[in-house]
Amino acid sequence: MADCNEPAHVWNARLTSEEVRTVSLELLFQACRAFYQKGEDKLAEKLIGVLADRAARSLRARVGRNHANEGTDIIVDTVAKVIDAVLDTKSLDAVNFGAAFQVTLGRRLTDQIRKSQSRAGRETGMEIDEDGGDVLPPDFSQATPEQALIIQELLSEVDPRKRRALALSMAGYPASTGKPGALSIASMLKVSPRTAESWLREMRCLVQKRMKE
Repeated sequence: MADCNEPAHVWNARLTSEEVRTVSLELLFQACRAFYQKGEDKLAEKLIGVLADRAARSLRARVGRNHANEGTDIIVDTVAKVIDAVLDTKSLDAVNFGAAFQVTLGRRLTDQIRKSQSRAGRETGMEIDEDGGDVLPPDFSQATPEQALIIQELLSEVDPRKRRALALSMAGYPASTGKPGALSIASMLKVSPRTAESWLREMRCLVQKRMKE
């Protein structure tokens, strides 16, 4: 039985054989955290890519395209919460993701849907049509995997610092504050405010562009 405490070469072999896609999401999440905290950044990055892929596939089937940007922003924001829980040693979500991944993912998805609806000036759990009636989200249980792969492809290709920037943004940190000593994405990643803002724009634009391809 797989174990998150197994050595790096064992997990690299699982990546090569694709066995990593069959282990439980709880175990995969634990392995991501373990190798990241050990400083095995390359292995952690590969495992995070697989984790993000599997999480995005699950979310694509659960998020209706009647949301803004066809639900892509909600998926990106929720996957970012997963990544944040991997990278943040003090994350309150870490234990929950490691014990019950899908349950915790569902809770974070609900959080992001509520935020999205709040930004749109809505307080109900449904989208509203032009006549003021509820619009039920469509059933995407039979959706093809191509759209779900967009998130995984994006996360596997970009600079790890850009992934971290997105995760920090979703955790509530601003790109910059202009206040000496205040925590921001720019200060924590040791980049200029302009660079931090550019990274965040780039991540959003990449997802939107690929959704249209």
